[in-house]
Amino acid sequence: MPSRYCHVDVDDVAIAVEVAQGLRDPEDTSSFSETVDCPNCEHPVPLAVRFCGSCGHALDVSDQSEIDFLKKKLDELGEDALTMWQAGQDALTLVNNPSFRAFMETIKMSPEAKAELG
Repeated sequence: MPSRYCHVDVDDVAIAVEVAQGLRDPEDTSSFSETVDCPNCEHPVPLAVRFCGSCGHALDVSDQSEIDFLKKKLDELGEDALTMWQAGQDALTLVNNPSFRAFMETIKMSPEAKAELG
């Protein structure tokens, strides 16, 4: 069992993102280089990240518009949304399976059908 507990907070993650994207020197121990206030909760957020670490709101208007659109569509689909998503994931797993692809090669298929499978 570790003798110390280290809690990584939002600020630590944001600084690591700035370093990874080349926006900050890894040896720079100061706080964020530049921040912007989240339009939803007004928490200061580094420019290097796309989403507020406090509330999860997208900082870019187009990103948030896409998220709002997807949320609306999920609400319209209701409880069936998760079932349909899982069915799609299962279908992708099957189609990308090498054994399934080898089996499909043994079946006579039209050129159009083969093109659809990729």
